[in-house]
Order: sequence, then structure tokens, then C-alpha cells
Amino acid sequence: MEDNLRRIGLFILAYVLIWGAYAGVPPWVYTLPMSGNNTYDYKVTQAESKTYDEAYSKALARAILEISWKVSGVTVKVNDDLETIEQDITHSLETISKEVRIHINKVCEYSDRPPGSMQVRVYILWQVPKDGYTVPVFEPYNCD
Repeated sequence: MEDNLRRIGLFILAYVLIWGAYAGVPPWVYTLPMSGNNTYDYKVTQAESKTYDEAYSKALARAILEISWKVSGVTVKVNDDLETIEQDITHSLETISKEVRIHINKVCEYSDRPPGSMQVRVYILWQVPKDGYTVPVFEPYNCD
């Protein structure tokens, strides 16, 4: 009986810790909003670091990197190993980096420090182009 109570107590504690870490996270982190027209999509990037500035820089770099792959048409062969894929992407981006103009609009931001962590976690919601050929017409979005 005492063993069962201990298990139930541990389960409740684990549940509270896990869901408590996500309690304040805004809904756009997990459910992207619909775009208002067909020129842009929404994208969330997330990063963690010891300071807010470092985490923000990482999240921004991820957004730019992922968008540049999308708009530049970088292709990779799925059956290649990770090192070959990374080399192909790096070479492709270096080749066309002077020709790619990236349109990106920061819409919302959320940061926190997860319980028991020394890291700052940053989430950023971006409006990004659907493709590399159309200049996106970004529209306002209410983050609340």
C-alpha cells in the first residue's frame, strides 16, 4: 500500500514538473497560425543558451539558415551520410549566397528559463516567404 502511494506521488510530481515547464508557453509555439495570403508562411525557431542574447542569436541564425535552404532550392540526396549532406548544403549555400535575398519578419517572441535549468530558452515566431520567387506581403499578427 505504501509502495503504491509512493508511485502515485512520484507520477504526480513528474506530471506537474513536465507540464509546469510548458504552462506559460504561448500557443503559437505548438500550433502555427494560418497565413493571411499565399505569399508567406509561419515558422517557429527555438534555441537555448546561457544568456538571452546567445539564445536569440542562435534562434535567428536557425531561421535564416532554414529559410535560405527553402528559397534557394538547395537539394540533398537522402541516401547520403550526414557529413556528405552537410558538405553539399554548405557548398550550395556558398555558391548562391550572394544571390539570395531573404525576407523575414519577426512576429512574436517568448523566452523562459525551464525549472532546474541554467539555460535560457527562446522561441521566435517568424513570417517567412513561401518560395524564393515571390516577395512576401506580410500582415499583422496579434501575439496575445
